[in-house]
Amino acid sequence: MIPEEAATVRAIYQDFINGVPIIAIAKKLNSQGIRTKRGGPWENRTVRYILTNPVYTGKVRWCREGANDYHCSTLLEGTMIVDGEHEAIIS
Repeated sequence: MIPEEAATVRAIYQDFINGVPIIAIAKKLNSQGIRTKRGGPWENRTVRYILTNPVYTGKVRWCREGANDYHCSTLLEGTMIVDGEHEAIIS
């Protein structure tokens, strides 16, 4: 876990819990000069992906058939959320 990235994830969740709209969260991150993991600007879909990704809670997506769609906020049939071996960033 990279501390700066974990702090950004926590801030995204905190803002969302406090009622800040997703697009406003993206604009805030961009205005602070924070870049995405790939070095790009934040978009509402990037923030939404973080908010719907179970990895930040210490979980992983697992599908017996091996088919996962990591860009989809809904689970494919047969996909389960299971405990991962990594530390959770948020509860």
